[in-house]
Amino acid sequence: MSVQLKLVQNYYKTISFLSPKYTAKKAINLFCTVRLKGIKNKETVFYEMAKEFSVPRKGKSALKCYELGDPTKKVLFLIHGWDSNIGCMAKIAKALLVNHRIIGIGLPAHGYHADKQTNLVESSEAFRTVLEFINPSTFDVISHSFGSAVAAMGLAIAPKFKADKLVFLTAPNKVKDIFDEFKNIVKIGDKAYQEMIIATEKDILKEKIEDFTVVKKLEKANFNKGIIIHDKFDKALPFSNAVEITKSIEKIELHKMEKIGHYRMLWNDEVVALIKDYLEK
Repeated sequence: MSVQLKLVQNYYKTISFLSPKYTAKKAINLFCTVRLKGIKNKETVFYEMAKEFSVPRKGKSALKCYELGDPTKKVLFLIHGWDSNIGCMAKIAKALLVNHRIIGIGLPAHGYHADKQTNLVESSEAFRTVLEFINPSTFDVISHSFGSAVAAMGLAIAPKFKADKLVFLTAPNKVKDIFDEFKNIVKIGDKAYQEMIIATEKDILKEKIEDFTVVKKLEKANFNKGIIIHDKFDKALPFSNAVEITKSIEKIELHKMEKIGHYRMLWNDEVVALIKDYLEK
């Protein structure tokens, strides 16, 4: 355990005892803060290939999006994960250039976006905003990790747009599970955690956290079919999430793999070939 994490845990243990509501407020702030990570050299390739453009948002800073590929072809949206950036899709984008008009979405507070905080609801609304801006007649989506939840919710709140194929490169399911894991890592007290859930439901989710799942969002989403590619031994996002989704949503198939990792899968030749075959057959 790092010294920094130990200090965070001691801090939250103390303030949880003193003031649960204050602790909840601080915890939500931490939960929504994106950790700034440098963009890796292999990720910069995406930015070198793509043309950047802005998508305005009402009352918020504009989104940074990136276009590459054949502008006359079918639209393909790329959505990256939490604490990541759209450059992580460089290898995938390069493999699909010829037959797609690729739109890479830089999520709020990620990559080169100036904001520091975001959440699933804001990021999903950002995807809907890009959909409305591009207004595609048909399109596919490739998403990674948190980005798969963004894709599912974004489509659920924009039912007039129908996706053809979805490719989820891992996917979470229950938002509650993510909150529970955060609680255990940071060591928030039980009362403070309940206050955190109450505040999140009221101010961010606008619904009960138990009802906020990728499965429920996909039930409302408009799409033809999809696939989840997930490493059976994924350490960042348990494989059980993919199993839950594919058992509930008949239009989503599960492709189980091993030893491809969570982030590493984005650069795996077999994964890239599988995506290309699925989208272009």
